[in-house]
Amino acid sequence: MIIVSPKWIYLDNKKLDSKKSVLIDGPLIIDVLTDSQIEKHYKNLPRSTFSNHIMMPTLSECYLNIDDCDNQYKYSEKMNNLLSRGVTNVQIVTKKYKDILNFETINNLKISYVITLDSLECSNDDLKEMINTIDYYKSDQTKIFSINLLNIINFDNELIEKVSSICNELNLNIIIHLKELMTLTEDHVRNVFKFWDNINLLNNCSVHDFLSIKREWHDYFNKKNISLLIRYADLSRKNSLDLFLTSINKDYRCILVSDEENLFRFFDFIKIVDTFDHDDKKFDTHKITDCVSTNASSFFLEISNSAKIRKGSLASFNLFNYNCNNFLIEDSSKPSMRNLDNSSLTNVWSSGVKI
Repeated sequence: MIIVSPKWIYLDNKKLDSKKSVLIDGPLIIDVLTDSQIEKHYKNLPRSTFSNHIMMPTLSECYLNIDDCDNQYKYSEKMNNLLSRGVTNVQIVTKKYKDILNFETINNLKISYVITLDSLECSNDDLKEMINTIDYYKSDQTKIFSINLLNIINFDNELIEKVSSICNELNLNIIIHLKELMTLTEDHVRNVFKFWDNINLLNNCSVHDFLSIKREWHDYFNKKNISLLIRYADLSRKNSLDLFLTSINKDYRCILVSDEENLFRFFDFIKIVDTFDHDDKKFDTHKITDCVSTNASSFFLEISNSAKIRKGSLASFNLFNYNCNNFLIEDSSKPSMRNLDNSSLTNVWSSGVKI
């Protein structure tokens, strides 16, 4: 067992607390301790102290296109680059998913896989191949799959219904691209959503392009079992950023994703949010952390046990030196979200292992 003691801990993604430590045994946080508890019961255990550091939950990347990774080296380089930025959960998207499944796994990184079905190319044989792949790995709990539906409007209804049935039976997440509906009439859109509801397609799905669709469509997606995949690239305009923040505060389940970008822009995004909406009274005013942690729970095995720092969770977390870029900050000052970035990230832990 080992004790890790930062200056601040963001407990349960709700409260920024000080003078608390985590007790780690193997891959788990078995307790959150006060200094007096450590002195009374655990003073003989090894203890790592990180002054001026804040402990944050591990991060997730839920839609990363890796079509540019055509060999093991490029794949490993891209994944390890994410690890160095505090990301220990990654969902990868590629047309060559069977090739990627044969690559060597990356230590300390939990990966889930997206199988893409394109209506312009998909046939019953492709469905059979998808089922065979999932069935082949069903005994391997490290292999988690989602289904990405491209050009969904062009799918035959019977085929879509079959896909929905398979995904519901196997508890697979379905990913839908809403921009493909933008050219349809309102009547057509209503019929599409009605059909999707009837076949339970929206039971466990994630959607792209929420910020671009008509406001009248939003109510279709304000459900606890639907996730909104929000690309960092789509948040460059203030009106899009405002809509995103409003959606979070209305309890839409938003997830920030990189898609085809090669940079993990979460830390840059924190600073953008802070610029438009500065609030020192609360550490995470808009629950931004949830958008790269707890909201990603449907994509990864056991992520619900690592998305928050609390007793019983996986010991997966990041340590930031919040004074790194603020040399004149007072020692008693509370850290701010804007103090977090790549340069201040000093330690990455995954399931009890310091990377």
